[in-house]
Amino acid sequence: MNSINEIKTIINKLINKNIPITNIYYFNEIDSTNSFSKNLKLDNDEYNLVISNKQTNGRGRLGRSFYSPEDTGIYMSFVYKNNKLSNPINITSIAAVAVTNAITEIMDIDINIKWVNDLYYNNKKICGILTEAVAKFNTVENVIIGVGIDANLDASQFP
Repeated sequence: MNSINEIKTIINKLINKNIPITNIYYFNEIDSTNSFSKNLKLDNDEYNLVISNKQTNGRGRLGRSFYSPEDTGIYMSFVYKNNKLSNPINITSIAAVAVTNAITEIMDIDINIKWVNDLYYNNKKICGILTEAVAKFNTVENVIIGVGIDANLDASQFP
């Protein structure tokens, strides 16, 4: 991928019309799509997608960094108002299965899920998923599913 415009074209072709995406935010560069998503104020039944060509401060589980340089992957967060989710504990597993199915369908390759938030192809990690919640007084208000897919990144490029 060479630009945010190419990413827009691809996303618009692939977006599931059964999920009414309210807003799609596109960035050439952002600190973190999940961090941006945490600051969104959502109404009921609102679904938002945040996509960037590069993250300068991508995050993973347990405070780890997620390396996400320009033109090498798909970095996005799906955020929605928690008005229908009865058991948010399973959301990372559901997201991992959904991303695996999407990659398998589009690329016709076999993907494996390791643990619950890492996807592997040929024994190499190609995707990380970070699920977070925005809570107020012990009530989950918004759910954020961050997905980073290394689509065009050579292992020698990692810092």
